[in-house]
Amino acid sequence: MYKVSVVALSLLLVGFCTDTSGPTFSGRIIYRHSFTSLDGTDITAKLVPYFGAEMWTYINNGNYKDYDEKQQLTQLYTSASNQYQVFQNGKLFKAFRADTLLTTDVQITALPDTATVLGYSCKALQIVEDGVTTVYYYAPGLAVDPESFSRHTLGQWYAYMRATHGALTLRYRITNPKYGYVMTSEAMSIKPMALNKTDFSTTAAPR
Repeated sequence: MYKVSVVALSLLLVGFCTDTSGPTFSGRIIYRHSFTSLDGTDITAKLVPYFGAEMWTYINNGNYKDYDEKQQLTQLYTSASNQYQVFQNGKLFKAFRADTLLTTDVQITALPDTATVLGYSCKALQIVEDGVTTVYYYAPGLAVDPESFSRHTLGQWYAYMRATHGALTLRYRITNPKYGYVMTSEAMSIKPMALNKTDFSTTAAPR
């Protein structure tokens, strides 16, 4: 599993959890990306062609999909199939079983930092995986059911879901020393909307 023991991790996650009882979120969140080098130099123009300038995320209980600013599908997950699919230029590139753990070198830490994004109060969670540090600023008032993603261990998604009690990220910062960049992504808009299983298919269009 992780570098920490199962018991220690369970206690750690309980400490992170926040009461998010009430209606769960279904809808769209649009994020905008920016990039710097490790010394703080803006390299957004250099890396946007590889990572995209925006990410349009559609999510409900058990499903999510992302598009780039060109409205091309970039990733898709459905709990019914438990399959995670990655797309390039709108075409399927790779598919994975989402119950796969690609690494056990993971550290999860609650941080004292807070932030306000689009009027939502956010708490901070840090996940370090294979030397890459990601700090998530998540909104306890904006959540999905974490157990609807219980089979999605790939990318530490279920670990994140449990740690935040399903709260969604409105800002995150990835520091990748190996490749020398820091990526910051922040929500620019949030739109609640009803989504059903037909919305989470390769043929569904963004809206």
